[in-house]
Amino acid sequence: MVTTGQVYLGLLIAGLYQILLRIGLVTYFVRRDGIPKVDEHDLVPMRTSLRQGAGALTIFLGALIPIVLTVGPLATYLTESTPLGDAVGDISLLTWIPILIIGFSLIAGRDRLPRTVRDWSRLLDGALPRFATIGALLFFAIAASEILGRLGLAEDVNVILESLPVGSAVMVVVVGLVVTLVAGPLSSTATLTAVGQISLLALVGVGVDPLLAIIAILVFASTEGPPSRLRLDLRRGEPDRGTAGEHLPATHRLLHDPDLPDRLSDRLGRPSDPGGMTVLALKPRTFGVVRALFKIGLVCCLALGALLVLGQMAGVLVQRPEWVTGASDLLFVPSVGAAAAFGVLGFIGNYLTPQEPEPEED
Repeated sequence: MVTTGQVYLGLLIAGLYQILLRIGLVTYFVRRDGIPKVDEHDLVPMRTSLRQGAGALTIFLGALIPIVLTVGPLATYLTESTPLGDAVGDISLLTWIPILIIGFSLIAGRDRLPRTVRDWSRLLDGALPRFATIGALLFFAIAASEILGRLGLAEDVNVILESLPVGSAVMVVVVGLVVTLVAGPLSSTATLTAVGQISLLALVGVGVDPLLAIIAILVFASTEGPPSRLRLDLRRGEPDRGTAGEHLPATHRLLHDPDLPDRLSDRLGRPSDPGGMTVLALKPRTFGVVRALFKIGLVCCLALGALLVLGQMAGVLVQRPEWVTGASDLLFVPSVGAAAAFGVLGFIGNYLTPQEPEPEED
């Protein structure tokens, strides 16, 4: 329905709108509440601020360069007036933007980078919990989207909407409320995984432009909701997080509860074997293997992505369309496969991570 470049430009415009809106709101509240100005001696001159943050600002080039190459006048010129032609369409923003942002980030923070292999390994270990949720969500979201598409979800939604007297304005309000409510306790990624596709089909089915529908859903899902799994005890006016482990998944409790395997064995009528290999005994070994595979997958993904971007960048600079197309055909699928692999491994590794012992109460 739309291209990736159109979505990025739409999000850029929507982001600028939100920034202007927040500046207006802050200005209003400052004037309403009579908040005094900051002392001039505490302000950093604009020139000094730009000079100190010049390295960090280069990170935005990671998004600006591929967008300019694939969308707008420069993209039209490269397609119609250079030997590159249709090869420009093989430049994937999904690959270029994260790789270039990572590259510029490494350059900007080069003074703080690890110096030894062991330090790099520890840095990669710290990345594992960050992929505990998003990696698996993206993997299964793509799989679910493909399955629902083959089952004809879009056609079914269109048939239902055609029989309902619902206008586009009402549908936008309904979708906005639903997505915002779901995004309250969940992350934006989990929200879009749960209701993103059906929301898009509902908006498009009532005549909303697909690009506007995508941007609206992404903005709705990015709302800052309340913390998840947090209740309020009205009698005391204090947050009540419930009993420890109450909301943990069954697999998490199985791996971290030392008494649970024995209780399960008794319930199943099979006595536990104290001398046998238990789940808790296998856990550290399994975690070590999964952590090593996660780091290998992450490094392979970044290496393949960097080779893909560098190959296509060289093809653009020397006007060799076969380099651009060849790099995409050769490296795009392996890099995406490595990304899916280390994402799922991060999800698994998070459940296997050894828990630090809690301090004993006096």
